[in-house]
Amino acid sequence: MSGIVGGEADTVHPGVMMADPSYRWALEEVAGLLASRWVPAVLTALAAGPLRYTDLLAEIRDAESRLDRTLLSDKSLAHTLKLMERTHLIENHCESATFAAASWYQLTRHGKTLLLALRPAITWAINYHEAITGDESPQ
Repeated sequence: MSGIVGGEADTVHPGVMMADPSYRWALEEVAGLLASRWVPAVLTALAAGPLRYTDLLAEIRDAESRLDRTLLSDKSLAHTLKLMERTHLIENHCESATFAAASWYQLTRHGKTLLLALRPAITWAINYHEAITGDESPQ
């Protein structure tokens, strides 16, 4: 029996059935990667390129203050960065050859492709928000 979602058959991509356990597993995998409160903030802050820890913290805090949200703490950023390194979304580079060791973070290939893969979902979320609330998404 074929399910109907929004008037379409339950295939999202040719050959991929939404009821397929591997499809559900993959969806749960993505949701798990994004479940931490600050992962999306770090992903978007590093999308433009590598940042030192203090610059990354400042970038995220600036974005959060423009959205009138709770500011990221130093402890929460450190925890999020460790999580994202363990899941191979970011990498930390250290240059110990300098007097004060320079350290910066950047997206891995996996982090970059995750952001690219999320573009359609982000567009959907903006359209969904506008349709449900009648408001434009926050700028």
